[in-house]
Amino acid sequence: MAQQAVRYGMPILLAVALLCHTTLARRSTSITFDETFYLSCALQTVHDGWLDKRLSENGVGALPVTIWGIPAAMASLG
Repeated sequence: MAQQAVRYGMPILLAVALLCHTTLARRSTSITFDETFYLSCALQTVHDGWLDKRLSENGVGALPVTIWGIPAAMASLG
C-alpha cells in the first residue's frame, strides 16, 4: 500500500508543483521573452515621436514596432 502511494503520489505531487510554478510565471511574464521588450520600445517610440534607440542597440528589427505605431501616428495627425 505504501509503495503504491509513493508510485502514484510522487508524479502527482511533481505535476502539482510544476503547475503552481508555471502559474506564477504566467502571471509575471509574457509568453515570448521579447514581447515585453517590443512593447516597451513601441511605447517609448510613440512617446518620443521617433524610433527608440534601444532597437538598434540590441540588434532588433524595427518593423514590428513601426507597424504597431502606424495607427497611433495616424491618430495623432488628425
